[in-house]
Amino acid sequence: MKFLYVNKKKMTRDKVSSLMELCLTSSLNYLESSFKASQYVFLPEDVCEALIAKRLKEGKCTDSFLSTFSNPSTSRMVRVDLHGASITDEGLGYIVYHPIRDLNVSECCQLTKEGIKQITQCKNSLFSLNLGKCNKIAEFDDVGVFRKLRALDVSNTSFDQKSFEASAQGLSNLQMLNMTETEITDLKPVEHLKSLKSLDLSSCAGLTSVEPLKSVQG
Repeated sequence: MKFLYVNKKKMTRDKVSSLMELCLTSSLNYLESSFKASQYVFLPEDVCEALIAKRLKEGKCTDSFLSTFSNPSTSRMVRVDLHGASITDEGLGYIVYHPIRDLNVSECCQLTKEGIKQITQCKNSLFSLNLGKCNKIAEFDDVGVFRKLRALDVSNTSFDQKSFEASAQGLSNLQMLNMTETEITDLKPVEHLKSLKSLDLSSCAGLTSVEPLKSVQG
């Protein structure tokens, strides 16, 4: 029998980090080569998060990679950070059958209004949604179906007055709303946001009055 001797004094933080990196790389290689055919591996949420974070760092988080997590019986995703990923509406379609609570797709510049339609599959679980700088999304009317949503970021998008009026009635549980640099012109729809506590209106050049904010109790 062979024994592995480890000198603890030499186990520096850098070496531990390198070991973790090696484990993640090996896991990714395995997943992308054979995971789809395997029924005996389950990826818990923290592992999914770590694998996605690694692919994001490498600039390799694509639709094809997200297809790895398309089966909820072999993986579980709750917090999904895809900030700046090279994904399309198709990629979102692979993950929306998970009980996602927090979804960040900010700066995913290829997403369109069809991407929001994909996300509506998570309407019963989603609490936080970040669509910031998704500048190809032309319509946001479907945002109103996320009735459990508590945090919404539509900053630096084409979110306009029509979108605000169409979605606000369904967002009575919303506590945080970021509409920085959007095309809204009237804050009257805030009367529907009964739980609102935080509101960012930076660089909303079309606004002329904040009078409607008097109706906000939070």
